[in-house]
Amino acid sequence: MGISAMAQNQKDSLRLQRKEIWTNYYRKPYGYRGTVEGGLSIGFEKKDENNAYYGVPQQDKIGLSISTAHGYQFWPYLYIGAGGGIDRYMNYRQTFSPLFFRVNSEFIKKKITPFVQLDAGYAFMWKQKLDENGQGYDYKYYTNKGGLYIAASTGIRIYTRSQASVTISIGYRRHSSNSVFEYNYQGSPIYNTSRTYQRLVFALGTTF
Repeated sequence: MGISAMAQNQKDSLRLQRKEIWTNYYRKPYGYRGTVEGGLSIGFEKKDENNAYYGVPQQDKIGLSISTAHGYQFWPYLYIGAGGGIDRYMNYRQTFSPLFFRVNSEFIKKKITPFVQLDAGYAFMWKQKLDENGQGYDYKYYTNKGGLYIAASTGIRIYTRSQASVTISIGYRRHSSNSVFEYNYQGSPIYNTSRTYQRLVFALGTTF
């Protein structure tokens, strides 16, 4: 009887611990909320290039990004904020800085809740120093600009005992750029390149 009672007490204790982990968490129904996210992007872009020696076919693109947003949680189903970040596209060694407004909505008042999110703003393009093949020619830029930035995502938010929560999401990102330039050597043609970037983005973040 003693061994049986001890085993039952251990089972009851473990059951209570699991229940406490599931029910004892911090959820912010309203007030300030900040978010930091890191992501991996995969996708294609449409490219139009004039006066180039040859066209570059559509191909897989890989990128990394980090962003932060800050705003106000009006109630559990509505968050409005603004933020910015850095997107680095590895294939062309291009870097963008998007600035955006964000709307986020959660679905249920649970420790783990699905959410949807929409970002809209403008992505600024950084100036490049080397050509696409890394040959060392400096660019002469006449224009170098980004474009409209839109990102939509969905995922889950996991609340913890601390004031931080964890987000896991997948989404779609779209923006554009235009560059008119020539290489810094005599006789270089003038390039006019416009791109529309479309990306599937996997992101992991924390909210505080």
